Amino acid sequence: MLRLEQFHLRCLRSIAGIRWQDRITNVAVLDKCGITCIEAFLLQAQFRWIGQVIRMPETRIPKQVFFEQLASGSRFRGGPVQRYKV
Repeated sequence: MLRLEQFHLRCLRSIAGIRWQDRITNVAVLDKCGITCIEAFLLQAQFRWIGQVIRMPETRIPKQVFFEQLASGSRFRGGPVQRYKV
């Protein structure tokens, strides 16, 4: 996550025309661009996806996987339990 955040801020600095010699903090860069940190952005996207999964019908596989209803799958000897329908 740290490398992703570093890349995000480096791109924002490049877009905003801020050089590293200017000694502007990361918080100031985010405020100037009007953007939140990448971690908050990813959490917001995850919550949006969870909301979509919860509203899905019970027969949809993403909802069954999210609520772990597929634990009854068969497996080969010594293999891992299959979490999806075969």
